[in-house]
Amino acid sequence: MVTGVDAVEGWGARQANQRGARRGRRPDGGKGVEAMSAGKICNRTVVTASLDEAVRTAARRMADYRVGTLVVVDWDRHPIGIVTDRDIAVRCVAADRDPDRTTIEAIMTTPVRAVPESMPIEESLAYMANAGVRRLVVTDAVGGLAGILALDDLLDLLTEEAEAIGRLVAAQTP
Repeated sequence: MVTGVDAVEGWGARQANQRGARRGRRPDGGKGVEAMSAGKICNRTVVTASLDEAVRTAARRMADYRVGTLVVVDWDRHPIGIVTDRDIAVRCVAADRDPDRTTIEAIMTTPVRAVPESMPIEESLAYMANAGVRRLVVTDAVGGLAGILALDDLLDLLTEEAEAIGRLVAAQTP
């Protein structure tokens, strides 16, 4: 069974990369502004599920890790679907299905909406809007799971940037 938590890069490293990129620093120490990409701000700790596992097992994993989304992966860790707590509520519980016998495959959303980690944030946001989704799976160069990008992540980034601009304006006000 292919389930668990993928931690491609720890939380602290992700935040440090974000702070450096937002300050116009490149990871190699150079000067200049580096474009923000999906891979730079996505959450690289992703809780996963497999096609054949029971919905109840997946729901318990969501509760254990306090997440509302699982990325369904194949044996090579390529994303093939996504399951949200709403999918469980609507497609399993409300449909009177047995969560111990219903598999993730029966309730997951496909195709998975994915973007490469190199995609600029602006393009990722446009793709998210056009697809009508709040989450995108982020993939590496070979299509493997690299992270997950939620609309909330983008809103957090925008809030931080707006606060920084507000502090700058306040500091320059006589």
